[in-house]
Formats: sequence, C-alpha cells, structure tokens
Amino acid sequence: MYSVLYVDDEPDLLELGQVFLQKYWNLSVTTVSSPEEAFHYLKISTFDIIISDYQMPTMDGITFLKNLRKSQFYEPFILFTGKGREEVVIDAINNGADFYLQKGGPPKSQFTELFNMIQKAVGKRRAELELQRVSYQSKAIINHLPDPTFAINEQRVIIAWNKEMESLTGFHELEMIGRNLSEYSQVIFGMPRLSLADYILSPEIPIQKWYYHIHSDARTVTAETQMDIGSLQDRTVWIKASPLYDEHDCTIGAIETLRDITIRKELELELQRKYEELASSYEEIAAQNEEIRASFDEIEKQKDLLLKSERKFRGFIEHLPDGVIIHHNDHIQYVNPMAAHILGYSDPAELTGVGSLDVVHPKCRDQLSYRISRTGTIENPFVKEFFLKKDGSEVPVEVAAISMPMEDSISVMTIFRDITKEFERKTALLQAQNKLNLNSAELGMTFG
Repeated sequence: MYSVLYVDDEPDLLELGQVFLQKYWNLSVTTVSSPEEAFHYLKISTFDIIISDYQMPTMDGITFLKNLRKSQFYEPFILFTGKGREEVVIDAINNGADFYLQKGGPPKSQFTELFNMIQKAVGKRRAELELQRVSYQSKAIINHLPDPTFAINEQRVIIAWNKEMESLTGFHELEMIGRNLSEYSQVIFGMPRLSLADYILSPEIPIQKWYYHIHSDARTVTAETQMDIGSLQDRTVWIKASPLYDEHDCTIGAIETLRDITIRKELELELQRKYEELASSYEEIAAQNEEIRASFDEIEKQKDLLLKSERKFRGFIEHLPDGVIIHHNDHIQYVNPMAAHILGYSDPAELTGVGSLDVVHPKCRDQLSYRISRTGTIENPFVKEFFLKKDGSEVPVEVAAISMPMEDSISVMTIFRDITKEFERKTALLQAQNKLNLNSAELGMTFG
C-alpha cells in the first residue's frame, strides 16, 4: 500500500480523490489544503508520493515543487491541475515533476489514470533507491578489499578506484573516476602498457610482452608481471581481471586487482634452495658412510613434504581467494563462493542464517566480536584469527570488519583470506633448516 500526500485548496476535490484512491486501490491518502501544511506533514511523516494542484492561493504547484527539492524532499511528484497550458506542462517537467495530469472527465477514469501514474512514479523511485543501495554496497566492498583494485566500463573509462589504489598510485578516487585508463597506465604500472582489464574487453590483444604465467577461463584471467610499486622497484605482482555484468548478464566493463607477491616468490625460491641443500647433504652422507643409510627414508619423506609444500604454495599463488561474509542482527546474511570454499562448504547457502560467530574459533570470538563492535574506529582493521571449517577444523585467516548502512539498520561485512599456506611454508622451512643442521652435525661426527 502506497502512502500519498494530496495537496489542493478545493476541499470537495480533496475528499473525492481520497475516497477513490482509498476505496478502489487501497492507498493511504493524507489530504492538506496548502503547501505550507504539506511541509508540516513532511517533517513528521514519510510519503511514497506527492500529488499537488497547480493554482493555489499562497503558492502555485511548481513553486511548491521547487521548494520541496530545495528542502531535500525528493519524493515523486504529480501535478494534478485544471490548467492545461503547454508552458505549465513544460515548466513542471523541467523542474522535476514525474507526471502531469489535467483535471476533468469522469472521476473514476480520471483517478484510474492518476493511480497508474502513481504506480509508475513510485516504482521508478524505489528502483532508483535500490540501485543506489546496491551501488553503495558494491563500492564499500571494493573500497575495503585489501588489494589495489579498479574497474573500467566498455569505453575504458575508470568507474571505481579503491583506497589501496590511492595508496599505490598517489591519485585520489575523485581524480581518477571518469578518466580513460590508457592515460594512466604509466601511473599504475610504471610504464605504458595494456592492462588485463583491457584484455578482458578485447581478448584479441597481445599481452605476452608484458605478462607471464597467464591463465584464463571463460570469465577470468590471471597473470604475473614485474612493475614498480611506489618507491619499491621491480616487484613481482599477481594480477586478476574479470568482466563486470549487468542484470542481463551482458559485459559492461572489467575489474582488476593487483597483489604484490614478491615476498612469496622469494620464499618459494628459498624453499627450493633449502631442498637442494638438503638433497646434496643426503647424497654426501650416503656416499661417505653406510651406517647412516637409515636416515635415507627420513630424508625421502622430507623431500616429498617439500615437493608437496611447493605444489600447494604454487596453487595458493595462482588462486589467492578473498572471502566476504555479511552479517545482520548477529546472523550471516550473505556468503560469497570464496568464503564458502575457505570454510569447506560446497554451497554458500549452507551458511545463510548461521550465527555470525559460529564460524569463528572459540578462542578468537571475544576479540573479533570486540573489533566488529568498533568497526570504523580501529586504525588497522586487519588481524589474524582462526575460523572454523565445516568439519570442525580450524583455518587461520587475515580478517577485517567494516560497517555497512542498510535501509534502517547497520550490517557488518567481514573480508578475510586464508593464510594457511603462510604457516605451512614457515613450518616447512624450519623443518628443512633443522634437518640440514642435523645432517651437517652427523657429517661432522663421521669425519671428526
């Protein structure tokens, strides 16, 4: 049921309109005889639409409309008047009226036409508000992603530029929105080049001259490249790009994320070096003394663990998921596929309605609950915690929480990534170093 504020200085017409709209279409109609009285009601109540006469003693309908917009009232507006002059119609539309209807004719047919206009105007306004809400949520998610992220439309014009991109390039979002991406490739990459977002929109362009380890499927492309990041020179960067779709699943642009993986690459090389040193140590010990042959199986196991760790590490680099969970009233309202994957669920819907802290390890719940309650006031929102997977096992994550205004309340969004591989790599390196030290000690004893 729509709520209508009907303004007219003719009491009989007010009563007639109220009767028809309430009787035949079950609308809630509040009638007032002047714009001044209408402003009084607007300050204490909310309405889906305003219907106004044009010719009134203290203020005409178009002046009323102008004053509404100046006072930040943006409800749909229908001018319902006996005046049919063309200049009145043009003036009404130019000042933001949604519809114009001239009085006259059989009441039922006239108010039927008025009701149809009400439906169209209110439906359009609600769709606009929903689009604004979705747009705000999308911008909030992009702005709080931990990696530099930007988006372009089909004309390569930048339409999103998150906080991490601001830190990376030194250019504020307001400076970049609306500009062509090709003009700023030097800013982003340190040299003129096409982006993976360009490749998403034009798959025929050659990108091998700038990127390597390129992997693509129907909807995404990932690659690695070398670039300068601020004052840091020659960094290894992992990049992922995906299409942006409209409600009809048509491509309307592309989104690209950059992540500095230089340290991870160095750890990978260090892990490989440790493995080679361990293998060399094993061969030397086996050749010098048959008595230590018993250590062969253990060294082989260590070798296998190192190889498995390396494969997992490469897999982690190639997929790097970020999970997103939205909570409302202490329950999970939305889970993205990556979050479900990290937590061991095949279907994100399995987590809908679950308590917000049920996926958090008991030892981390108090701290995470405190940080959620303080979203927006903590300088560094990212912390390392443990979440619980579907099978009850724990998974270490790096997580941040942000508040998200909804229609009439506040929801909380957590963004997290699985950091299990980081722990595994450190453990593998420590084991390899310990084994190398042990082998070196045994070798010394053999020749001592």
